[in-house]
Amino acid sequence: MMEQSQQDIAKRLTQFYIEEMGLQAEDFDNQTLLFSDGHLDSMDLIRIVAFIESEFQMKVPTFEVSLESFDTVEKISQFIHQKKTQ
Repeated sequence: MMEQSQQDIAKRLTQFYIEEMGLQAEDFDNQTLLFSDGHLDSMDLIRIVAFIESEFQMKVPTFEVSLESFDTVEKISQFIHQKKTQ
């Protein structure tokens, strides 16, 4: 698979949040605190990790998952891009 840029990853995450998580595009951007500000909860985090593992064909170690490190589209896309380019 061709390497995806962090921007491409962020776009795909945003699409997932709108289509599968019920967020409205006008309610968030790449820096919005999705968990801290109450847009998503810890149960949503499980769905997000499952999506990441499926969509980006990667394993997300449990010890690396936290509401803080996955709080924004930008943070998650950085995480995925780092893992994919290691």
